[in-house]
Amino acid sequence: MSSNIENKFEIDMKDSKNIRFYRAKRSENDDQGDFYQLLSLVLGIVAFVFKIKWCCWISLIFLISSWVNSKYNSDSKQILMNFSLIFFAFFMVYMPQKNAPSSILSS
Repeated sequence: MSSNIENKFEIDMKDSKNIRFYRAKRSENDDQGDFYQLLSLVLGIVAFVFKIKWCCWISLIFLISSWVNSKYNSDSKQILMNFSLIFFAFFMVYMPQKNAPSSILSS
């Protein structure tokens, strides 16, 4: 019986057939945050230029979704730039435009 115990300790755990390498599983939704960020940027530009309210809101929803799905080491400058664009789009859509003086319009 003592020889059976000694054989268990003599097994080399670093043997090449006992090594299992880690393979990271890539999910299908890894690039979803980047797609949402791009879509948010495009909708933000459309909302800013054409002053469409629903584009502002959908752009904000996509930005929040991309921020939630982003990885820890992702570039925060892109999200900040996209957020500032959406902020200015909201400002352009919801702030009332001041009318030009009538003297400028008549001449």
